Amino acid sequence: MPSPREGFIRVLVGDVEAALQRRTAEDTDRHRREAVRTVLAAIEGLLFIYREHIRDIAKNISNLDRGIDIALQEKTYVIGSKGELLENVRYNEITSMLRFVGKVAESQCGAKPIDFSDIGYARLRASIKVRNRLTHPKATTDLDVSEDEVSQAEDALLWLFREVTQGMAEANIRLIRFNSDAAELTEALARGDESAIADYRLAVAQLDD
Repeated sequence: MPSPREGFIRVLVGDVEAALQRRTAEDTDRHRREAVRTVLAAIEGLLFIYREHIRDIAKNISNLDRGIDIALQEKTYVIGSKGELLENVRYNEITSMLRFVGKVAESQCGAKPIDFSDIGYARLRASIKVRNRLTHPKATTDLDVSEDEVSQAEDALLWLFREVTQGMAEANIRLIRFNSDAAELTEALARGDESAIADYRLAVAQLDD
């Protein structure tokens, strides 16, 4: 049985495949617009999965800074007129959040830096502009979508998928190593190993600081 995240990805990918098939069968502006919107929805969903995956692992293997944790959840807090604490959700630009999650994955989970010099990232930025133009049209021409714009959206999705799956796999490796080291330390502590006890006390002291 697939996990909720696997099921989520399957729905996103299925929607993209269906939209692209409709565009191939009947290549009209309407189907091109649908294709771009659907691809960008899949990109946002994929980024969400990447963000949550990295956040989960970072919280497991390190004392994740509260500010970073809140930022990953796209939350902000304000004080209401009655003195109550109110939680707000603030959505960030795709590219800004991608860069932020990439930095957290690199610093906290040992993932390699995302290659933002790749043409795929340039196509992602261009595709976001097309999606924004379609979402907030000011003229009929804003609703026109070229074949190249559909292709660049597909390329952007494939690039992001490669980067995200690589980052998640590298974070998984770091988690496996962390769990293995933790198991070894637990065994050493149980044996009364003085070196392990000293290391443990040092780690606890650092956490308290």
